[in-house]
Amino acid sequence: MKRALIAAFAACVAAAAQPIDAEELVARVKDGDADEVLAALPALKKEAPGDEGIVFVDAMLAKNAEEALYKFQAYLSANPFGEYADEAILRIHDYYYAVGSYKTAEDYANRLREEHPHSPLLARLSREGDSDVEDLVPLGDPATPADDPPRETPPSDDPTTTSAEETASYTVVAGRFEHSLDAMQLKDGLIEVGYDARIAVEKVGGEIVFVVKAGSFSSKTDADVVAKAIADEFTTECEVERTR
Repeated sequence: MKRALIAAFAACVAAAAQPIDAEELVARVKDGDADEVLAALPALKKEAPGDEGIVFVDAMLAKNAEEALYKFQAYLSANPFGEYADEAILRIHDYYYAVGSYKTAEDYANRLREEHPHSPLLARLSREGDSDVEDLVPLGDPATPADDPPRETPPSDDPTTTSAEETASYTVVAGRFEHSLDAMQLKDGLIEVGYDARIAVEKVGGEIVFVVKAGSFSSKTDADVVAKAIADEFTTECEVERTR
């Protein structure tokens, strides 16, 4: 299957008279065919140097978040009102918000509203204009003091009280990433196929980690089923996390 896709891209490049369908390439990357598009990218860049769509795809396939940020900014500089300008602005906004640069993130949110008032991507900004990254710990903030333990709920004598196990809630951890844009790409992919996905930011050993979570389940069995489905579809290691 992969060879067939790569051959199809090569055939597209060979047909010089036929314009490159950048929209299809963008869709394939979002659908999980990034490896196939990446294999064809050098030939596509040679065939159409500076093509707006190819430049955007190149940014989508960047090796890490910092490289992606640089390439999306370069795309936006050359194509401020291009076909993918609204998405480039949103991706840059999400990056800055996730790393705690709120003022810069809000500047990009306002730019998206002002320059692309009819973009469907506006719906992905919250009502306050922030992204859907939850539980954000800004870079440099101190961790919660270890001598401040969580409050414990006193035991209840009410026989109707539901046990902790019965009221437990679970979520699927679909991936942990060092770079926010990597997490955002997985989150976007999960949302596109119908999962309720979000990003949580955690501190592990003093380092910021971007955690992609999906769904909320009262049954661990249900969460295990979804975890397996996500792992199979997105080729990622999943685990089930108890949230209470």
